[in-house]
Amino acid sequence: MSFNISEFSSQISRRGLARDNLFLMEITTPPALANQNLIPTRDLVFLCKSVSLPGTTFDNIETSNHPIGPATTVPTRFVKEPFSAQFMVDGEFQVKRFFHRWMQGITNYDSSNGRLSEDGSGKIAYEFGYKEEYQTTIVVSIFSNHRTENVYRYTLSGAYPRAISSIDLSWENQAQIMVLPVSF
Repeated sequence: MSFNISEFSSQISRRGLARDNLFLMEITTPPALANQNLIPTRDLVFLCKSVSLPGTTFDNIETSNHPIGPATTVPTRFVKEPFSAQFMVDGEFQVKRFFHRWMQGITNYDSSNGRLSEDGSGKIAYEFGYKEEYQTTIVVSIFSNHRTENVYRYTLSGAYPRAISSIDLSWENQAQIMVLPVSF
C-alpha cells in the first residue's frame, strides 16, 4: 500500500486529533470522609492540574514445550499500574487537608498522644482501616476537541491514595503555584 498524503489529511480532518488538555477528573467522596467538613469533591475537578493515566501491563513468563529451542513468552496476570494526578493547592490548603485526611482515614498515623491513643474513628496509631471505608471511584473523562460529547472514560474502582509526594518550597519560586502530587 502506498502512502497518500491526501488520504492521510482526509482521515485527520474527518476524525480530528485528541488533545491532552481536555479532561475532567471526578472523585466520589470516600465513606471515611463523608461526614467531615472538607472541600467538596466537585471543587477538586477544577483544581486537578494534570493526570497520568495508568498503562496496561501483564506479568510474563518464558515457557517452552521442548527441552531445546526457543522459549516463548506468555502473560500470567494483569498488573494494575498506579494512577497519579497533580492538584493545585488552594490558598486555604483545603486540597492538602482533603488528601491528608483521606490518608488518615486509611491509617491513623498520628501518634502524638501515644501509640495507644485513638483518633476520632476509634483507630489506634498505625492501625489500618477496612478498604470499604477508604476506597472510592475516580472517573477521568477525556473530551474530543471537535465534539462536545464525552469520547473516552476511565473508571477506576477501589481507588485510594497510595502516596502523597513531597512538595518543594523555595523563596526563588515567586510565581509558582503549589502543586500536590498524589498517586492512587
